Amino acid sequence: MGYLTFRGISTQNLSNVYVQMMPSHKKAAKRTTDYYVKGRDGVLHIDEGFDNTKITVRLVMINAPAETRQIINAWADGTGKLISSDDLSRCWKATVIDEIIYQRMEAATIAPPAFSTTKPYYINDFVTYQGMIYKFKVNHAAGAWNSEEVAAQPWKIDGLYDTAEITFDCQPYMYESVESVYEITSSGTIVNAGTAESYPLIKVEATAAGDVEFTVNGDTIKVTSMAVGTPVFFDCENGYIYSSDGNAKEMIGDIPVFGYGNNTVAVGTNCSKVTVTPHWRWV
Repeated sequence: MGYLTFRGISTQNLSNVYVQMMPSHKKAAKRTTDYYVKGRDGVLHIDEGFDNTKITVRLVMINAPAETRQIINAWADGTGKLISSDDLSRCWKATVIDEIIYQRMEAATIAPPAFSTTKPYYINDFVTYQGMIYKFKVNHAAGAWNSEEVAAQPWKIDGLYDTAEITFDCQPYMYESVESVYEITSSGTIVNAGTAESYPLIKVEATAAGDVEFTVNGDTIKVTSMAVGTPVFFDCENGYIYSSDGNAKEMIGDIPVFGYGNNTVAVGTNCSKVTVTPHWRWV
């Protein structure tokens, strides 16, 4: 099986815990307003964007002490990036809202999957092999069984253990798990790596005090009354413009949005550098 990382903490670091059910990738449902027009067949759907989507995973505790439940509770809490080992380059923005219920199970009823020589495994992954449960000490590439890569003392499939299903409430898009950053000191083209429009974070720096201009996709944006050494940030997703000293700033122009394909960025009057974190998004 694979592993999950949430808020920077991997299930590989949760002792005697493995992920029995990995996340199901899905496209979020559309939120629409429906209109029925008299004399017209069918329904008109007005697109209101995507809803959040629910992702459920199942953790299994094998021969784990009772306090492991509290460790899992602390791990599955709050808001952060949720990364699945089957796609380490992307993440969901996830929040745990629902309660977590633990179920005590007979070990024989739910066991780790049988070891396969054609699958890769990761540190602390559990497998069933010749009627016993093993835990890997190191990452194991697809290939022949290597007894040195499993724990020296296996756990037999008997006794009791707990399972917990955890539901993550996820924003409808996936994002880069490690975000790309582009620095523009003259002009440049940034290609949208995602499958949707993105709302970047843009940092603007001035060469001299006063009004500063830059362009995105040919549209000129002016920031009024900037100071040297005090960059201004455009939080395009939330429509908020502020300086590094925490003060809100005024601008002239439209909030930038990166569309599909090529997006051009250029410095203008009194602008020394534009730094773009594009927040690429995938449906």
